[in-house]
Amino acid sequence: MLAAQIVNRNAAEHPNKSVYGVVISGTLWLFLKLDGQTLTIKPTEHTLTDLPAVLAILRQIVEHG
Repeated sequence: MLAAQIVNRNAAEHPNKSVYGVVISGTLWLFLKLDGQTLTIKPTEHTLTDLPAVLAILRQIVEHG
């Protein structure tokens, strides 16, 4: 995420300050956000049985950054 943040800052005309990430263990999804030097880890782990929630989070990231 840090590398993506550096590339975005150097390459973009209007760089995004936030970078989003997902850690997937195969069954569990964990969402992260790097905003400047602050890393936020959403405390809730999601599974594919909770697919509507996973898709809602991904949609929110895409639509609102």
